[in-house]
Amino acid sequence: GRAHTSARPHLPLLAGEAAGPFDALLTIADSANGISGDLPMASWLYVPTGLSLVSKRAPRGEWVYLDARTDLNDDGIGLTSLRMGDRDGLFAEGSQPLFVAAR
Repeated sequence: GRAHTSARPHLPLLAGEAAGPFDALLTIADSANGISGDLPMASWLYVPTGLSLVSKRAPRGEWVYLDARTDLNDDGIGLTSLRMGDRDGLFAEGSQPLFVAAR
């Protein structure tokens, strides 16, 4: 499915470390498959086996916009595509290959 949201991290990427702008980019990008899956999370596992990102700059400001689309095959394989932006426009695109299975 397709979904979009604006988010900001509430916890640092690494405990005890001050969070930077790229920490927000990585943390929020990793949630793309979680917001855009078509199957109910209570019954299905979505396991991202990787994360590829291309960014032309760090996010600006506290909030990051995430636009995600997950496409699933009937063989347990899927792909999530994502785009990220902020108040100044698009700054990153990426993808997550997925393994999907019933719980």
